[in-house]
Amino acid sequence: MTGLIPKLASSSRDLGLRVLVVQRSSRVRTTLVVCLERLGCTVLAVDAAEDALNAVEHLSYDLAFLDPRVGPETGVSLETRLVAEVPGLVVVVLAACSNLRPVLPAIGQGTCAHLSDSFTPGQVRQIVDTAYEQRKLRLQLAALESRLADGMPEPTIVAESPVMRRATVGLLRVAPSDVPVLFHGEAGSGKGVLARSLHAHSLRAKGPLVFAKCMGPSAEGDIFGHAYGQQMSSVDVQQGRIEAAEGGTLVLEEIGELPQAGQAKLLRLLQEKTFARVGETRLRAVDVRIVATATRDLEKAVRNGTFREDLFYLLGATDIEIPPLRMRGEDIVPLARSFLQDFARKSRHKLPKLTQAAQKALTNYAWPGNVRELRNLIERAVMLCETGSIDATDFPPCVAAGYSSEPQLGGNFSVKEIVRAHVRRVTSRVASAGEAARILGMSTQTLWRRRREFLSHQ
Repeated sequence: MTGLIPKLASSSRDLGLRVLVVQRSSRVRTTLVVCLERLGCTVLAVDAAEDALNAVEHLSYDLAFLDPRVGPETGVSLETRLVAEVPGLVVVVLAACSNLRPVLPAIGQGTCAHLSDSFTPGQVRQIVDTAYEQRKLRLQLAALESRLADGMPEPTIVAESPVMRRATVGLLRVAPSDVPVLFHGEAGSGKGVLARSLHAHSLRAKGPLVFAKCMGPSAEGDIFGHAYGQQMSSVDVQQGRIEAAEGGTLVLEEIGELPQAGQAKLLRLLQEKTFARVGETRLRAVDVRIVATATRDLEKAVRNGTFREDLFYLLGATDIEIPPLRMRGEDIVPLARSFLQDFARKSRHKLPKLTQAAQKALTNYAWPGNVRELRNLIERAVMLCETGSIDATDFPPCVAAGYSSEPQLGGNFSVKEIVRAHVRRVTSRVASAGEAARILGMSTQTLWRRRREFLSHQ
C-alpha cells in the first residue's frame, strides 16, 4: 500500500456505524480512519489491546479492524474478548497472510474475517456495507421480536374525545426531547400504541423501538442481558433488550412489576446512562431513551415500599395518563372503523359497514377490557360477517344489550337514566313497593315520587 491516502468517493448515505480500529502501524491506522470517516462512520483508533477493551466497556461498536500482533496479556485472543464483550460485532483481521496464524481458528469458526493490510478503498467500502446490513438486520429482528411479543397491531391513534386529545398533546410536546416518559392507565387502554407514536415522533424515529416486559424473575436478565461463565474464554453472553435498543427507544412494560434489583439498575441507567449485565460488575454505556408503562398505582406502590421513590420521581416527571375507553365515547366508533379496515385488509374480507344499531351498542357498552376488548370484538365480527354490514345482533349479548333502551353502567348515560333503569328493575322483581323502597334505601313516598317523575319525562 502506498503512503498516500487513497481518494474515496463520499458515501451516498450516512451509515452511522461505530468502528474500532486496533492497529500498531500509524500509517495503516491513519489511512483506514480516513477511509472509514469518508464513509460516514464514527471511528476510534487505538494501538493497544487494553485501550480496545476499555473502549468496548463504555460504548457498543458495530465493526472492528484488528492487528493480529496486538493481543491482551491473558493469552485469550483479542478478537475472542471483543466478541464476548460486544455480541454481533463484525471483526476484520487486518494483516498479511503470513501473519494470520494466531487468528486462523477464529476465522475458521466464523467469528472474524481477514483483509490484507494492502487493502483498497473498495474493499473497505464492501466491508462497511456488509457490517451496515448486518446491523440493520439485527435491528429489524429486534423490532420484529418486540412486535410479536406485544401481540397487538398498530392502529391509528383516535383522539376525538377531549380527554384523549389532552393525552396526545402531551405526547407531542415531549416527543422531540430525550426525557423519560411514563404512560399509565388501565390494562388494554392503548399505552403501547402511544409509546410507539412517541417513538415515531421523536428524533430517534430511525433507531430501533424495543419492548421489554418487567414481570417475572427473568425480567432483569431480559432487559439488561446476561454474562455466564468464569473464564473469559468460556463466557456465554446473552444480549439484553437495552443493547438491542441502542440509539433508539426502550419501552419497559408494566414498570411497577420490576423487581427491586432491576429498579436499582434502571435508576443508574437513567442517572448515569450506564448499566451492567447480570453476572457482571463492569459498567457499559448505552444511548437509549426510556419509556415506561404502568397499570399499577405507582404512588401506592411507593407507599407500600415495593417501588423506589427516587425512580418514581425520575419516571413520573413526564407522566401521561391514558383514559379508559368508557371515558372516550367519541372515540369508540372511529376506533371500531379503524379496526374494521385493518382486519378486513389482512383477512381479505370485503370491508363491512357498522349499522346504526351496532354503533349505538358499541357506544353504550362499558368496555371493561378497553381498546383491546374492542379490537378483539371487531376482529371476531369481521371473521363471522356473512353480509355487507355488522349489526348489534352480531355482537355478544353483553355488548348487544347496549342497543336496548336499558342504560348500562359505565355507558354514555346520565345519572338520571341509570337511576330510572335501576328503580324500574328493582320494582319489577319484588312483591311490594315497601320491599323495593327498602332495597333502594329510600322511603315509600320518595319511591312513588321518583316513579311519577320518571313517567312524566318519558
